[in-house]
Parts: sequence; C-alpha cells; structure tokens
Amino acid sequence: RMADGPVQMPPWVAPGAKSSREFVSKLGIVGEDDFAGILVRDVETRDDSGRLVPQKVKRAWQRWCLKGHPDRGGDEAEHIAMYQEYEDFKEWFPKRFEHEKHERTVKQKERASDAEKAAIAARADSRLEEATEFATLAIAAYRAVHDWYTQEMQPTAMNQAAFDLRRAQELFDTIRQEAEEAENFRREKQIKDKESKAEIVRLADDTRKKDQKMQEMHIKIDGLTSQLRDAKHDCTELQDKVRELQNGNTDLQTQCDKAIKETSPKKAAGRRFTNFNSIECSVS
Repeated sequence: RMADGPVQMPPWVAPGAKSSREFVSKLGIVGEDDFAGILVRDVETRDDSGRLVPQKVKRAWQRWCLKGHPDRGGDEAEHIAMYQEYEDFKEWFPKRFEHEKHERTVKQKERASDAEKAAIAARADSRLEEATEFATLAIAAYRAVHDWYTQEMQPTAMNQAAFDLRRAQELFDTIRQEAEEAENFRREKQIKDKESKAEIVRLADDTRKKDQKMQEMHIKIDGLTSQLRDAKHDCTELQDKVRELQNGNTDLQTQCDKAIKETSPKKAAGRRFTNFNSIECSVS
C-alpha cells in the first residue's frame, strides 16, 4: 500500500490537472482535492489503445458515449469536444500515474527507513517485540520499493532496494534470534524459579519436621530431667537413711562394746568361783 496524502505535482504534470478534473466531473465522477491520487491508489487501471486509463474513468466514458454519441441523438460538437478532452486526459494521466508512483515510492522508502531506525532503537532498549514489528514493517516497505523499481526496470535503484531489503531482513533475523534467546532465557528462569520455589518449600518442610523433632526431643529431655531430679531426690533420701542406719549401727556397736565390757568381770569371777568349789570337792 502506498503512503496516504496528496502528492505535490511537478510543473510537467500540473497543467493537465485542471482540465482532467473538469473532464471527469463531466463524466459524473465527483472530483476531490487529490482526485488523480485517489484514482491511482484506489481504482484499478486498464490499457486503452496503449495508454493507461483508470477503469472507473473508462467505464464512465463508455456510459457517456451511449448517451452523448451523435448516433444516439447527442450533439456532435459536444461529442468531439468530449472526445478531445478524453484524449487529453489519456495523455495526462500516465504522467500523473508515474509521478504518483514515484512519490509514493519515495515516501515508502522514507517509511521503510524510519521503521528500520525504530527497530534498531527498540532493539537497543531490549524492546524486542516492538523491534520485530518495526523490522517487519521495514521489510514490507523495502520489498514494495524493490518491486516497483524492478517493474520500472531501474537496475541501479533496484540493486540499492535489494541491498536495503537484505539489510532489513538480516536485522529482522537478528532480532528474532535475540527474541528467541530472550524467550528461552525467560523460560529457563521460570523453570529455575519454580525449582527454587519447590526447593524452598522442601527446605521449609524439612525445617518444620526438624523443629517438630526438636520439640519432641525437648519434651523428652524435660521428662528425663524431671526423672533425674526425682532420682536425685530419692538418692538423697536413701543417703539420709543410710546415714541414719550407719549412725544407728555406730550407737549399737557402742552399746555392744559397753555391754561386753560390763559383762566381762562377772564372767571371770564366776569362773574363779567354779574352780574353788571344784578344789573343795576334791579335798573332801
């Protein structure tokens, strides 16, 4: 598609514009400010005796002839004048058409260059999606320019357009490769993030289990500490009882020793008395 907007006509095209506008108005085609540009851009053209004519104008002329031809009751002088105007239009329109295509091609080149620059700038800012879109626009515009120069058989301009097209294509390929690498990096990062989150969840679960075990161990330790405290208390009581028994044994031993001391002289006297009686019995 060509760029929009009116095209400034050069001196060798402008003179026929007014008469051509009047001619198409007589044919019933509503003229506008850039009527020829509209015809060039939006209306299919056809060959008329070796000259390019918009199909819309050709059909309107045929309809007018059916009504205004002298054989159908039309005015002959008017028909001759209209025929001459039609011939003048056919002389003027190819010039306007070529100028239109040239101007549109120039604007297309400007659009392609702007899109290429925008793609480079977006790539530099790592806006790869925008850069891809701009590069695509640049390729389409450069291809349109190349096709036009090829059609017009302008080798120098065609070669330059081909070079521009290749450069835009290489830029597009580079941006697309970088975009794929960025996408792969993003996906790998997502996978790593998921793995990291899973690892964090696993570590958190392990920590929770370890904390639970620690709490259970603390409970057991508290129980064992309580049991040890009770055992120490019982041991202390046993030690006190043993001490009491030891003290009692000491007192008993003292009493026994005292009793033994007290009973030892009586036993000796008794033995002497027994021996004396034995002697008296033997004398008798």
